[in-house]
Amino acid sequence: MILSLILVDLLIPVLATTGLSLLITQHSRFKAAFNVIAQVVWLSLYLWILQLPDFPPKQALDWVWIYVLTASLVWMVNMAFSLSAKVSAALNIGSFSIFSSIALWPVLSFDATFSSHWVIWLEHLSFCFVASSMLWKLAHEEHSAIDNNEASVVTNTKQAFVNLWLISGVLGVTSAMTGSLLIGSILIAFSATQFAIWACLLIRQSSQNGLTQTGLSLSYGIVFLMLMITRAYVELSLLVSVALLISLALSALIQTGKFIISKHLRFAQSALYVCLLIAIGHAVYFEVLAANAEPYY
Repeated sequence: MILSLILVDLLIPVLATTGLSLLITQHSRFKAAFNVIAQVVWLSLYLWILQLPDFPPKQALDWVWIYVLTASLVWMVNMAFSLSAKVSAALNIGSFSIFSSIALWPVLSFDATFSSHWVIWLEHLSFCFVASSMLWKLAHEEHSAIDNNEASVVTNTKQAFVNLWLISGVLGVTSAMTGSLLIGSILIAFSATQFAIWACLLIRQSSQNGLTQTGLSLSYGIVFLMLMITRAYVELSLLVSVALLISLALSALIQTGKFIISKHLRFAQSALYVCLLIAIGHAVYFEVLAANAEPYY
């Protein structure tokens, strides 16, 4: 069991993403395809882990691959027809909002008391608002890079992959500790692909040109959606969920060049690490409490 998890969640995604990236990006036409390759590898592993999701979808995780394909289609249409920045961003956040609401609909439509139902909807809308705002900014940044055929204003695109690697990894570990090895396995596999991209960039010592136009908004959308699913169905604690939501928002703001001044950039990155430590520390603390709790009869 453990060897299988290590193979599927760590070794295969790292080796496949690294090998394909170093091979394919040798060609100038595909020099910025790192993230696209990582998403293809992860989606293949996602389908393998789920043993092919049901279609029509029957559970929340069955909607994730449809969201990925839809968002990828939006990105390809944008590349082919040069849509305006606002239209491209609206399509991005529209697809995310629709699929996140569909995936969480069993929870949102649950016949709870009025007060608890109001809280559930407020939480969902709050998470959707933060995610949509960040995806809007990222989509605008990608559109600008495509139009100008140049790099983002961000000075270190590698940091985006480091942040996604850490955030998705922490979310995967906390999900597994909270009670869903399936979601944890899917997220750790995603985290491994982001680590592989970072490793490839270090090996290549690549310039940052064009990296922002390779679908980073989709990567953030995947993690935002998985966070919302984990919160709703695995009952991830509100503190851990909010800490991870803040870390994702900070990472997106860093990626879009919101923090130009180095002092502010360092502060934002430090705050992101603090949020991750809070999330993993809280999960470990309550896991230890649960392990040492006296049985109740």
